[in-house]
Amino acid sequence: MNINLSLVSHTNVGKTTLMRTLTRQDIGEVADRPHVTEEAESHVLLDTPEGDRLLLWDTPGFGDSARLLKRLRANANPVGWLLTQVWDRFTDRPFFCSQRAIRNVSEESDVVLYLVNAAEEPAAAGYAEKELEILGWIGKPVVVLLNQMGTTRAREAQALEEERWSRHLAAHVTTRESIQIHSIPLDETPDAMRILARAGLKMEAVLYKGGGPAMADVVAGHVPCYFGNLNELIPHAGGRITMLAVSSERRAAQLPSVPTVAEQGYPGFRTVTWNGYVAPAATPRDIVERIAREIGAACKDAAFVERLNKIGVDPACGTPAEFAQVIRDDLVIWKEAVQAAGMK
Repeated sequence: MNINLSLVSHTNVGKTTLMRTLTRQDIGEVADRPHVTEEAESHVLLDTPEGDRLLLWDTPGFGDSARLLKRLRANANPVGWLLTQVWDRFTDRPFFCSQRAIRNVSEESDVVLYLVNAAEEPAAAGYAEKELEILGWIGKPVVVLLNQMGTTRAREAQALEEERWSRHLAAHVTTRESIQIHSIPLDETPDAMRILARAGLKMEAVLYKGGGPAMADVVAGHVPCYFGNLNELIPHAGGRITMLAVSSERRAAQLPSVPTVAEQGYPGFRTVTWNGYVAPAATPRDIVERIAREIGAACKDAAFVERLNKIGVDPACGTPAEFAQVIRDDLVIWKEAVQAAGMK
């Protein structure tokens, strides 16, 4: 037996990011623009030895909900009318995506998980009431998920936020219990897990194909925090993100006002991303030393160093022996990271 859950939302409120959190898979495309997802796809959440499965569907986001609802209200059989329409995805993309989402809910779903952006004021999220009315015509059970609620707060503060949304959506959804789901996009997953483990915090990892898509989700407000590299973060510093700490032993020259993790109360914590040159073990010693000298000379070139600093890179050119020690030290650090992340 299959049980199907459909994750449904207005476009561009973080649905695919939540899918990644729940499925622990790098699925779909994450971008800060509307209508990225155009087709509904199912992913297995649970699979029993008896062959039963719990499936979670990622669906296209609703588009122009007000115009869609107006047309549906004017029809005697609104859902039946909608499913017979064929809209061109290129000329009327919002309607096309809405059609695909409703078709999935009508034909596949046992329970609808409807996602709203809790970072918005309820009154500003006018799309929610319209889309819940549309889903109500289909007749499937609907559970509302409050996404992007920000940092973990006291239960009383969380309850007030839930109450505001419950009042706003009372005509369409009966309130039961609710929980918060926090997630963190991790380009450097084990590093972040080390920090979380030391702080006694737990978060779900959202897997990304690179720092660019992860950073876009943070800037858009789809996830609350991110552990990444300086070259990804510097362009946004002082703007739409708040820099909390750097994981190096010293403060970054590019961000002198941002404290280190050690300064924040976790002494001894250090982790950095580095790039280095290596050669086969049988390489003659004189060749290794010559390459090291040439690299060292480049690190003393002021123009070269300035270019690296602008993208968040600090050149640290040492001897081959010093580099070998860095690798040995990192083996100890990464053992802790792997254990903290629960990797096997």
